[in-house]
Amino acid sequence: MYVSQCLGVYHTLCEVVKNSPSDAISRLIPEFFEAARSPELNSTLCTNASIRKLRIKLLSRAALRLLPVRPRVSLRKGQRSWFALKRGHAC
Repeated sequence: MYVSQCLGVYHTLCEVVKNSPSDAISRLIPEFFEAARSPELNSTLCTNASIRKLRIKLLSRAALRLLPVRPRVSLRKGQRSWFALKRGHAC
C-alpha cells in the first residue's frame, strides 16, 4: 500500500505543478524539490520504475517553472509562410 500511496502523491504533485499559475507555485518550488528527493532515503521506492519516472517528472516540471516566461506566439505553424507568400515575400 505504501508504494501506491506514493504514486498517488507524486502524480498529484506533478499535476499541481503543471496546472497551477507560476506566481502561486514559485514560492513552493523548494518543497517540490525536497519531495522529489525523499525517495532516495527509501530503497524500496528507489527500485520502483514508476516512482522514479514521476520523481523525474516532478523535478523537471518544477525546474521549468524557474525559467522566465516567454510570450506566446499567436500564429499557428504554417500561417507565417502563407502571409509572407501573400505579400509577395519569399520565405
